[in-house]
Amino acid sequence: MVSQEILTDNKPYFEAEIVRIFLEFPNTVSIISERREVHHFAVTVITYDLRPVGFYQNESRVTVRIDLSIKESSLFATEDKLLEER
Repeated sequence: MVSQEILTDNKPYFEAEIVRIFLEFPNTVSIISERREVHHFAVTVITYDLRPVGFYQNESRVTVRIDLSIKESSLFATEDKLLEER
């Protein structure tokens, strides 16, 4: 359930169910030649296919694409610090 506070604070929040996750790898091909407990892969992009639930359940699905190859020059401790940088 989405609280009234969230609906009136003009922020792009919504609840969603992850339908699919797509992982994109660099152009290099990785071949697993022996079985191990853990395998490491370089992922460059993650794409989420989201289905809104709750208050926004009748809205269209949303695709969120995160490019992991972009290096952030700074991180922000709070939303206020982020907005100060704008």
